[in-house]
Amino acid sequence: MEEKKKLCQKWWFWVCIILIICIIIGIIYYINNQGVSNTKLTAEEITNKLKEGGLDIGEIVVYTDETDINQLLGRPNQYITKATFSINSIEQPEKVTEEELRENGWTESEIQKQLILQNEPKGGTIETFNNKEDLQKRKDYIESTSSSASIFAQYIYSNNYALLRLENELTPEQAQEYETAFNKIMNQ
Repeated sequence: MEEKKKLCQKWWFWVCIILIICIIIGIIYYINNQGVSNTKLTAEEITNKLKEGGLDIGEIVVYTDETDINQLLGRPNQYITKATFSINSIEQPEKVTEEELRENGWTESEIQKQLILQNEPKGGTIETFNNKEDLQKRKDYIESTSSSASIFAQYIYSNNYALLRLENELTPEQAQEYETAFNKIMNQ
């Protein structure tokens, strides 16, 4: 009988140890993912929700690792999805043809880069990240570039795992409309 009692006590001891370990792992997981939704929207989904919400969004371009001009999409510690969109109140750049670029002496690689750049709508960009640390590094980089010269200035907002950048041609009131809608989507 004494032996059964000792065995039962050992069993409870190990159950308690395992339970404590599970609780500690749960707390660590919660701390590392605090404020991050389990269901992450892609940049395309966020952009579509902004447009469906009535914002003045026109063309939407969704990038892949092959079409991302920055060559950062999907790379370690960088954004995992990216979409740009035109804002109808912002004048879009005039597009030139491949032939016009060739006639002006552009090299093949310059032509390809220009064609990608000119197809990027002018208005806003959304990038999503695996975690807040990667987002913060990108945001810090963009903010330092943005503040280096007025030509690079833009509105920059982040929420959870997503970064929203808007052209500085928007008024502060217009940018705030986008920020409010963005935060509403990200906080659902």
